[in-house]
Amino acid sequence: MTENMRTYGLGFAMVDAKVLAKNNSITELPREPQALVSYLDSQPEVELKAGGSTTNTLAAYIGILTNNSVRLFAAVGSDKRGDFLRNVADPKLGNLQIVENDPTGTIIYLLSADGNYIDIQSFYGAATRVTVPVNSLRDEKKFLFISNCFALSNPNVSQEVNKAAEVLVKNGGFFALNLSGANLAEISEVELRSSIDALPLVPSVAVGNESEAKRLTGKNDVMEAAMSLFPNSRLVVITRDKNGSLVRFENRIISIPAYPCKIVNDPTGAGDCYMGAMLACLFEKPYISWTLNDIKIAATTASYAAAKVVERFDSRLPKDEYKDIRLFFENLKQIF
Repeated sequence: MTENMRTYGLGFAMVDAKVLAKNNSITELPREPQALVSYLDSQPEVELKAGGSTTNTLAAYIGILTNNSVRLFAAVGSDKRGDFLRNVADPKLGNLQIVENDPTGTIIYLLSADGNYIDIQSFYGAATRVTVPVNSLRDEKKFLFISNCFALSNPNVSQEVNKAAEVLVKNGGFFALNLSGANLAEISEVELRSSIDALPLVPSVAVGNESEAKRLTGKNDVMEAAMSLFPNSRLVVITRDKNGSLVRFENRIISIPAYPCKIVNDPTGAGDCYMGAMLACLFEKPYISWTLNDIKIAATTASYAAAKVVERFDSRLPKDEYKDIRLFFENLKQIF
């Protein structure tokens, strides 16, 4: 029986923009945000893809778990990149918020003529102006709320995460935190830890990679990090690339092998897809009824989904791929 509830996500709406440096004439991108915007606007050929950690997570979540009501809180500018994101956004997620005077958040990848990365720069712009319409949450008796450490690293957005968390505490529900962003050099451990500690509740579920978990806990050993990361959370997952993942469920740790990739192209978005797939599989059932067997099935399915992302040059999968993941999940339930 599916957990009967709505799901909300808050995060940065971002465009992944790939620019080809023809004849390798450009070796680096501008560092100042406005200069980056001007540079991007001047390029005749730019490949755009939808990005953003929470948005990527929700794309996998709604692709696999199709019967839950889901809404994304995220903001874009009124520029052409904002138009792009609004045009490709899944209508199931609701309308993106529009900020008139800020550019749409963008990660720019400068590529050499042979397709290798030369430089990567980003600006967040309108993404940091997202708000949570608290009135839309107040009548929710129970809901799942998904966010990430990128959001908590920004003071304005962190306040919005806290608004949703306070409603969760009052009305009941579950908080799932993606550790994406926790290991960025520009985000200090002290500031991020302070933002996490200021939350009015601990995450029910936390998912991150090995370097993020080690940085947040200060532990060099991955097993020690797995035990000390959010000790009061019911489910904690540490992904480890080709080494699979460590999953701590009710303080018992199990290891899930990585699903073999046919080819390794780009790992961007694989962790987000893993989290979305795992949450979708688990919330097929009420949270209180999850068993260790459910966790194994969900984590194995998530590893399969992440492998599919790694095999592509895109942080999200096309919709028909989620049907295959769903079938993989249904088959696993028959085997376990």
